Amino acid sequence: MSNTTLACTIDWATIGAVISALATTALALIAWKQLGNLNKTYVQISKTSKADFAHRCNTDFFSAGTRELFMLFDYDMIKFHVIDEIDFAYFEIDKTKLDSHPILYNFINKDKQIFSAYEIDDLLLGPLDNVGTYFNQGLINIDLIVNFFGYYIEELHNNKQIEAYLEWIRSEPGYENIYDSFEAIYRELIDRIKK
Repeated sequence: MSNTTLACTIDWATIGAVISALATTALALIAWKQLGNLNKTYVQISKTSKADFAHRCNTDFFSAGTRELFMLFDYDMIKFHVIDEIDFAYFEIDKTKLDSHPILYNFINKDKQIFSAYEIDDLLLGPLDNVGTYFNQGLINIDLIVNFFGYYIEELHNNKQIEAYLEWIRSEPGYENIYDSFEAIYRELIDRIKK
């Protein structure tokens, strides 16, 4: 029997390449996990930011004037009128209905019986149309809209006096699409309610 010696040569370059590949793979997995955590953090920050944005919109929307006007619409105590000669729209408190519920006088400005369409635009419809625009741009989600504005959007949209005003203003040249975002967000709310 002869003694044979097996010669073993170690290829250090190959071992180095394998170790380097394993280390790179490990670092890539760690980075992937960190990016996943970063994405979760981003999603949470985005949700918080949207909630804060909705809260600020809500705070801006609910002024004393807005509350008074909404109450008048909600209790059907305000009527839409147009002075055709000058093409001027306004809303007037229905004194007969208001007088039948005198307690409500405690919640309104007794010196103000007439509101211009501009006031309705600025205090009610404009801000709610903006909410629809914010939704379309992804700045606020439907859940927040439902919680903060859903009732007000639905009630105003279904109000006969607001319907008459929207029909009138949309008949004016250049205003055919006014408050389209208000209409769109109303439809989103209704679709949401049906689900």
